[in-house]
Amino acid sequence: MKILQLCVLLLSVTVYAEEHPVYCVSSDTLVTKIYFVNGVWNTERMAKASLSLIKQAYEQRLNEKYPDQSFQFRLAYNYSFGKVQDLVEVIAQKEQELGLESDNLTPRQYLALYMTAQASNDESDEDLPPALRSRLLSVTMEDYFAAQFTEAVNADEIKQKLLNDLIEGARLFMFAHSQGNMFAGEAMLALMEKYATNINMIGIASPAKEAYNGSDYVTANDDRVINQMRDYYDVLPANIDNDPGAFDDGRDVSNHQFESSYFEASLPSRSLIDDAFFKRIATLEFPTAIVNPGIITTTLTWGTEPDVDLHLFEPNGSHVYYANVAGVSGYLDLDDTDGSGPEHYFVSCDTLEIGTYSIGVNYFFGSAPEVALVQISAGSTARAFNIVLDSERGSDGDDSPI
Repeated sequence: MKILQLCVLLLSVTVYAEEHPVYCVSSDTLVTKIYFVNGVWNTERMAKASLSLIKQAYEQRLNEKYPDQSFQFRLAYNYSFGKVQDLVEVIAQKEQELGLESDNLTPRQYLALYMTAQASNDESDEDLPPALRSRLLSVTMEDYFAAQFTEAVNADEIKQKLLNDLIEGARLFMFAHSQGNMFAGEAMLALMEKYATNINMIGIASPAKEAYNGSDYVTANDDRVINQMRDYYDVLPANIDNDPGAFDDGRDVSNHQFESSYFEASLPSRSLIDDAFFKRIATLEFPTAIVNPGIITTTLTWGTEPDVDLHLFEPNGSHVYYANVAGVSGYLDLDDTDGSGPEHYFVSCDTLEIGTYSIGVNYFFGSAPEVALVQISAGSTARAFNIVLDSERGSDGDDSPI
């Protein structure tokens, strides 16, 4: 049996449950999840540092103003695959956003890549290859298609993460920086038809062509990275003069970085970001919860085929699925039989067991290959898996899900 295994360690889960009760809030508590969606060339450590700045800036004030609510700061990480591929990935996203069909990069696009990289080549980018021009001009078709694939995976993961929060009753706000705006905007576009009053964002140094759902954005008129992209693509206009003057300018040379160029407290952009955030917090509505939050949750979605099923094997041996929705530690509280999901399983803090939880999917009914997306969350950690399903297996697959 092929099974994706989620190993829950005794020490880590016990510590989270006892010392960090934010992961075990009551189902009656109103929860707001605040995400940072990072831009290109960010390691996970760098992205977490930016999230920490956001948390430091707002958490205390939020807790004082809304003492009966829970505010959780999370990272929706946009994976970095290296200087060149990240740049190609942005171009692939712009091509898709603008509805352009292209199976190769034009000379103009290569030039745009080169100029964008040069604009952000400052002392903080010590790993930028010295011979970047020749490297970019040798970008292969494999790089281009790999970038498109990683963009799709990232976008799917972020949408799945946000959908899981919404169906659990949390309202959402995203701080998106640079390329992160492309992912956040795509997620917003996918979710706003149903959740327009429950989700919003602010775009910071945005390369997007528009701000969805009436969201706010801030882009400096001397942001060199965005200005270079604007020369070649449809990009939101700059809307702020963020230059503090020649003698007090602590921004990086690109005028594009999150902290030094936009979130620094002395910059005009910071006031706009603060105002937009607190305006949304005051007006965003909480969605109606259709599933339960938990210390462990698993969410399944898929494409257009009729029925894919979520299966859970608990440490006690219980097999939780459509025919047995109640386990010993968890519960399948949403089972979809005629659409693309979601299906949802949760374990509450007071029923959590020590041991291994195994998660699987079974392609129950359909007529064509399908792809299942499974998100598994434990405490503050979340991972997503894309699972290719070749053909339906019916009930024969119930005992041996993938």
